[in-house]
Amino acid sequence: MESVDNIPVSAQINPANARVCSFTVGRLLFPKGSFNCASSEMAEGSPLLEALFRLDGVAQVWVSEDRLTVEKIGEEPWPVLGKRVAKTVRDLIRSGVQPLVVPSKRRKGSEEKIFERVRDVLEKDINPFIAAHGGRVDVASVKGSTVYVTMNGGCQGCAAASSTMKGGVESAILSQVPEVSEVLDATDHVHGSHPYYAPGENGVSPVG
Repeated sequence: MESVDNIPVSAQINPANARVCSFTVGRLLFPKGSFNCASSEMAEGSPLLEALFRLDGVAQVWVSEDRLTVEKIGEEPWPVLGKRVAKTVRDLIRSGVQPLVVPSKRRKGSEEKIFERVRDVLEKDINPFIAAHGGRVDVASVKGSTVYVTMNGGCQGCAAASSTMKGGVESAILSQVPEVSEVLDATDHVHGSHPYYAPGENGVSPVG
């Protein structure tokens, strides 16, 4: 049986949406893809997702490899809910149950409708936030449930592009368009001519 006492779980609140927090776990949770779980019904059959949806305040969970992105409802602060999320993850790993995630109930949507909904999310929740940096994110294409976006202006080639993508763009899309299973950056960052940030660091804090 695996010891989980020293398994690190770190958390980062989405700067564009304080209801969303991303957790990085020191173990693979879902090594073969990604799954956006928008309800307790969709969680059925997945031990980890079922356990997370039993926590008060959990509204939506996206899981990919060693990462969980959780959207909450209610007023409980992330330092409190985050510790419960981390404990739930560790308890499931300790139990030895496998697989942790069984994505048997994906919600379906046409590529055209997904494109339109993702574009609306970017225009409403992302582009106003990054406009001050001269940045913009657009939908490049949709293939199945995978969305490809491009980062333009100050975001192209920016040292913080990866953080913006994971902590902001990806989380916002997955939390509001459950039909999407994956968001990929299709930007040619090498040829960015006016990146906003020089190399820097993003703050990541341990949980539990």
